[in-house]
Amino acid sequence: MPIACPMHRFDDPAISAPRTHDLSDLLDIGPSTFADRYGSAPIAVRHHLVDHPLLTVERLAELADELPAEKTEHNLGNISTVVADAEVPSLEVSAGEVARTIETSQSWLILRNIELVPRYKALLDACLDEVEPIAGRKEGPMGGREGFVFLSAPNSITPSHFDPEHNFLLQIRGTKTMNVGEFQDEAMEHRELERYYGGGHSNMPSEPRAIVPYPLEPGDGVYVPPHAPHFVQNGPAVSVSLSITWRTPVTERRALAYQANARLRRMRLTPKPPGTSPTADRVKEAAVLTNRALNRRIKRVRGAAN
Repeated sequence: MPIACPMHRFDDPAISAPRTHDLSDLLDIGPSTFADRYGSAPIAVRHHLVDHPLLTVERLAELADELPAEKTEHNLGNISTVVADAEVPSLEVSAGEVARTIETSQSWLILRNIELVPRYKALLDACLDEVEPIAGRKEGPMGGREGFVFLSAPNSITPSHFDPEHNFLLQIRGTKTMNVGEFQDEAMEHRELERYYGGGHSNMPSEPRAIVPYPLEPGDGVYVPPHAPHFVQNGPAVSVSLSITWRTPVTERRALAYQANARLRRMRLTPKPPGTSPTADRVKEAAVLTNRALNRRIKRVRGAAN
């Protein structure tokens, strides 16, 4: 069961903002708070995307039809908060049909990489361009910008997992609670991240510890740092959320170190966790990048030979 913690309310003057706004102002964040917690702790935010024409259920159903099939996923939502093996049942229908029947389908739907569609890429860039001057001072440029839309049936659950990127989860319609916590201990954190970067999935074998619930209504949002364990409980109505993610030089270096550790572990070695030795991390990063380059060259040579 979740650890009982007080709910995070959106009444901090550093992050609260009036609902009226200039149309060019899409996100409301407290610059000093965001700068302090960026990369390390969740932060409540506000946004002004609730009435955006690209984010209605009808337009999102059209987007589901437009995206490649591999960029969509839908599963039944009446599940546990822990699904460690990543096997979740789904309906035998298209993503667009799930979106159009979200009121009754008892499913949650993910639309991935919505930035592949130019009009949605422009929306993501407009949001992130507002905060990059703050974020860039700490971890460098916001690379790998990606967008995801979540349409969730009433009371559905997204089970405990973590994500490798920085993330703004912005509530557009309905309500949900984003429950953000921590790994049970440092050993579990390194073990789970190494498993993930070694080719595993991001679902967790247990709920996070020290959970802080972030109740989200339309106009609310939360920044979630990379690898922060969380699960999501949808409210009693259909929910639409926009997730905007990005990577930085810091997140990419950490990913490379974990990938190297996973390979070393398969060789029955015992590598040190990332961050233990900057020199060792640089060697691991270089080894993974060199191996990638070699594999690309081999594929090009084989392709030319065929």
